[in-house]
Amino acid sequence: MTRTYPTDSIRRIKFKFPLILFAATVLFYLAFSPATIEGMGYYGENLNAANQLASNLINLAHGQFFIPVTWTRHGGLELIVELPFVLFSHLFFGASVKWAGRLLALQPILATALIVTLLFAWFSRLTGNRRQSLFLALVAAFTTMLWPYAYIGLETTQSVCLLGAGYLILGRKARHTWPEVLLVSGCCAMALAVKSTGLFLLPALAYLVFCYFSAGNIHSRVTKLAALPGIVASIFILNHYLKEGYFAGSQGGSTAFFSSLLVDGPSVVLMQAFSFFGSANKSLLIYAPVVVLCLANLPEAYRLHPRLVIFALLTLGGLVSGFSLVTVWAEETWGPRYLHAAIPPLLVCLAAARPSGNEWQQKFLLPAAAVLGLLVTLPGVLIAYPSLHQAMTGSGRATLPALQYDPVFNHVRFNYQLLRIWLVTGDGSVNSPVPWPPPPSWWFEKPADASPEKQVDLREWATPQPAILRVWTPAMSISPKQHFFLRLLLVGCLSLSLALFFWLTILVLREAESASEFIEKHDEHQR
Repeated sequence: MTRTYPTDSIRRIKFKFPLILFAATVLFYLAFSPATIEGMGYYGENLNAANQLASNLINLAHGQFFIPVTWTRHGGLELIVELPFVLFSHLFFGASVKWAGRLLALQPILATALIVTLLFAWFSRLTGNRRQSLFLALVAAFTTMLWPYAYIGLETTQSVCLLGAGYLILGRKARHTWPEVLLVSGCCAMALAVKSTGLFLLPALAYLVFCYFSAGNIHSRVTKLAALPGIVASIFILNHYLKEGYFAGSQGGSTAFFSSLLVDGPSVVLMQAFSFFGSANKSLLIYAPVVVLCLANLPEAYRLHPRLVIFALLTLGGLVSGFSLVTVWAEETWGPRYLHAAIPPLLVCLAAARPSGNEWQQKFLLPAAAVLGLLVTLPGVLIAYPSLHQAMTGSGRATLPALQYDPVFNHVRFNYQLLRIWLVTGDGSVNSPVPWPPPPSWWFEKPADASPEKQVDLREWATPQPAILRVWTPAMSISPKQHFFLRLLLVGCLSLSLALFFWLTILVLREAESASEFIEKHDEHQR
């Protein structure tokens, strides 16, 4: 009789482990949340449109007239996943934008926690080692751009849908049932159409669809083969129609708007593509150091799982080449946000290469990359990302090239400056102005007719982003008592999340110990 090793059963995912990880990650992210999504990029548009849709649903229930909906720059598809939070806010707190922003802050947290959970499940299937898989999932959760964007949002919905489509097609055995085809279609459609730039993911998504129907007898699935791209195309066209409502009028439509952002030559395209990995301010290798190991292990991963590597490279290549065509390949947000969706597939490739990876890499390089990534990520979590742009605007130096390339305006460095101002109290430095930015370094000497240099006082932005760390001020929209109970709730979330992480670690270690004992006894029996 053939014996089955415990590692084989690990590849068949037990739901208990992912569920605990999901709950622990959600609670931990929630503990350090700013407790609102207001002020994060274009979420003002999303809040406005979702509020209007929620009002129309309530008007429909009461037999009242609809109000016009102002669609966002990305159409209306993302509003599908945001509407439940805003509708809940309407039902219990009325048409308050403040409360809608507070509840909608949960959506990117849940999406990011789902990304981490899907990665853990995929890692476990690839490696057959839940202990290594848990460590890699925590690396993804807390040492890359995923953590800051659990609060910033903007990219999380697209990223989780792309990873979901990849997992359904490449991470498990496809069944090609109608419910599965509809789920795959929905994930692909959301990844492609939820953002105006989703077309950059078309090569990766087309490859996934090819992989989905390439196994077995295609002729028996011809109806489903036609249905999947048909559903995706229909959703894309509908969302494009809604999106055009935003760009109509003075902006001349989305085509004219994006044409105005195009670079002026192929050499700039190549230089901007390089900048995604070489810019002092926006390099992916800075904001997710573990990606260095992911890229270094691609040849080994390709030898073992070629389809995973092709999917990851098509994702990364599509985003890099697409955004290199426009001047805003990176902007004021934290790191190279447009490459957010490429990080999870690259981590999957790293997991795919780990079974044959060398011990030195596993014991030293990966932990070192994790520690470095945590040091880079923490200031992005503890300080609100708009602070840099607001300070630059106040100093009159908020240019796009400065944000992208000038080390004076490096986001990690700037946020650490604000953290130092917030933390230092003993030497009295916080009681005196902290002028910023430093004067520019003129080559040779400053021209006589140069404009006077402006500086701002950094103390204005030296405030922590997480609500759990903020002290109540009269400017807040809640009372001191409400603020106290909010912080108490967040402390409870942090405590419970740490307990769940500890419990999950114990379960994983016990499973690894049982597997080791089983293998030893089996080897003894064989001898």
